Amino acid sequence: MAAAAAPPPRRAPAAAAVPRALLPLVADAVLIWFVGALWALNAASVALVAARWACGGDSLAAAVARRASAVAMAAAGLLTPLGAPLLFRKVDSWRPQAGDREREIGSGGARMPNVQRRPPVSSGARPPQDGGGPVSVALLVVVFSLIVMLLGVLVQELAPAKGSYLQKLGSAISDTANLVTSAVLCFFLLPCLVTKLKATLM
Repeated sequence: MAAAAAPPPRRAPAAAAVPRALLPLVADAVLIWFVGALWALNAASVALVAARWACGGDSLAAAVARRASAVAMAAAGLLTPLGAPLLFRKVDSWRPQAGDREREIGSGGARMPNVQRRPPVSSGARPPQDGGGPVSVALLVVVFSLIVMLLGVLVQELAPAKGSYLQKLGSAISDTANLVTSAVLCFFLLPCLVTKLKATLM
């Protein structure tokens, strides 16, 4: 009588699950580093404009700020292919799911009365919604400043010569808009983003 064939060796499920368990941790790390690089880039931009205004474009302070801005820009550029999609996906997950609630109520065959209810207490899985107040105003300021900065660059390009009044005016306009944009991102929008990330990642 032939001996029974030995059963095939079982694969260890734990060993296969370890790489999958590490993927969310790696994604969170890339997202944190990407936001940090964006903050460093805007902080260096604020320092560069302030150094040029206070000490001149050829000063040591401006050179250091320019070097820091270049390093931060390189880091942000390297992390953008992975960090930007992760950030957009994370921000999209924070949107309120009002449509899902309405579909759930409608599937029950009864309409809920229009009664004001207290907002649910956040358990940490989803950050509290800001209601579109200060953050929306800050985003509008950033968009407007970016448009003004592009106009300043256009004025510089249309200037008849370097050092002319038109070139200086365009440089002042673009520098001011750049300072406003970077300051809003560095001191308000990105810190708000970090606060929400801490509520979802921790």
